[in-house]
Amino acid sequence: MMVMMGCDVYLAGTKGIRVTKLADLIKAINATSEDALYSTLFYKFKSDNRLTDEDVNTHIDALIYQPANPAKECSDDNDPAKIYMFGPPTRLPNYMEQFAVDEEFRKSCVFPGPEISICKGVGSSTHQLLSSDGVASCSRCNDTSVPSATKRLV
Repeated sequence: MMVMMGCDVYLAGTKGIRVTKLADLIKAINATSEDALYSTLFYKFKSDNRLTDEDVNTHIDALIYQPANPAKECSDDNDPAKIYMFGPPTRLPNYMEQFAVDEEFRKSCVFPGPEISICKGVGSSTHQLLSSDGVASCSRCNDTSVPSATKRLV
């Protein structure tokens, strides 16, 4: 539901879906179980945004497996262990490699996943995004991949 409405892992969300529309959609689906509701919403999000199953699952996993680390200034350890709200992941796509439990996990449980683009950002602040999120050339350097969703929001 978060990725449908737009959130930090899928900024654009599904066009026209906000809280009231989503509530109406859930009522209209009239699902007999949470699994049925999830499947219907998953397919709608996927088809409305022209995404693959792998893209949608990666966005959802990014919400679930983003570690909730303690602030370094609040810890005696220079490299505190990662804390996961919903339990640690068992495998992750390259896009979420930084969420890896440890270096051993990174070596053995990270798989290619969906295509990734790099946004150079401002200064030296680069970041990755899924290519399916939409990328375009930067109007300033004509070389940088930037999320096309950013253009709509600016």
